[in-house]
Amino acid sequence: MFCPTCGSQVPDSATFCPNCGTSIPQAEAPAAPVAEAAPAYVPIATEVPQQEPAQQAPTYEAPTYQAPTYQQPEQVPYQQQYQQPQQPTYQQQYQQPQQPTYQQQYQQSGQDAYQQQYQQPGYNQQYQQPYQQVPPAQPLMPELPKSFTMPSVGELFAPLDTQITMAAESRGVQMKWQKAIVVLIYLGVLSSLLTAIRYLTGGIYDGSAGSVYAMWPAQRIIDILYGLFALCYAAAMLYTRMLLAKYKADGPKLFLFLLLVNAGASVIWALLAGIITGVGDWSSVIGTVAGVAVAFVLNKTYYEKRMFLFSE
Repeated sequence: MFCPTCGSQVPDSATFCPNCGTSIPQAEAPAAPVAEAAPAYVPIATEVPQQEPAQQAPTYEAPTYQAPTYQQPEQVPYQQQYQQPQQPTYQQQYQQPQQPTYQQQYQQSGQDAYQQQYQQPGYNQQYQQPYQQVPPAQPLMPELPKSFTMPSVGELFAPLDTQITMAAESRGVQMKWQKAIVVLIYLGVLSSLLTAIRYLTGGIYDGSAGSVYAMWPAQRIIDILYGLFALCYAAAMLYTRMLLAKYKADGPKLFLFLLLVNAGASVIWALLAGIITGVGDWSSVIGTVAGVAVAFVLNKTYYEKRMFLFSE
């Protein structure tokens, strides 16, 4: 028999067309014989072109999604996370910068002097550079100390810094006058105190102060002023002695300054006393001025050669 759909010949026992897959119904057997009828029309089997099987639609494969791997950040330990920065200790915070020792200062000053003396510029540098005027050296005196701080009683009577003294003497620097002047200042302080008492009480006139002041009342005023000056001079000399003993740079400057001030006060008192009384001991005034001038020059020369030992 033939397929009712595509017309292909199929076996009688087949239920599906092998060509197109159409279901073929089976014919039922006749119940009774039928009279001979006209011959049925038998179609001539013609060759039917086979149709190409339908192309099978491509199967769609969904892409597989690969989830990215998540890497957790490395956690910092609790102690490292909340550990506070280390603060400097009290000693590190308030530790004073270490000052160079005397040997380092002396050695450095010697090296600087050697380099300045033997390191000369080249010919081209010497004549190509413009002329620079060398600033004049600062005078040692007169100059007041840079700063004043009230010392304690123990500091006023501080002993001489023997470490610097011994180091200087080991290198051939004589320090005998430095040792002597620290002791002699005590005598100068005592002498100034006695002078202040004599001028304040009139003891300078050997018991005749009443008659002198009765005749020249203005003389008592200048005597009291000079007595007060002697007290201030004694205190200033004691402070200067402390600076010299500690090898401070203001010590020699203040010492030379006080020498000039003491000489000037003595001359002023002598001039005023001569004007008031009409009698002046000018020979003693000239002697005082000459003595102070010689002491000033000698001490100035002495300390100028040793200023590298004194620190600020």
